[in-house]
Amino acid sequence: MKKINKQKKNKLPFAFRADFTELDRVVVEYERSHPLTLKQKYRLLDGMYDLAKRFGHFRPENAMEGIENKIEIARILNGKVR
Repeated sequence: MKKINKQKKNKLPFAFRADFTELDRVVVEYERSHPLTLKQKYRLLDGMYDLAKRFGHFRPENAMEGIENKIEIARILNGKVR
């Protein structure tokens, strides 16, 4: 119980985890005291986008494939049937 109360006092996001370690606490404190700049956030986003393309989870070349069906389904769901 003492460990949970201590974590609540510090308002750490992982207070509910039983395996919360000192390393987790240090990482959270560091991330809070060193927020990312907008440029760093965009670099992370670009990196995640590149990984998604590389693993085939995001295929922009097929984005328009089947769009007519999706539009028709959206119209039906929104009550705008032709």
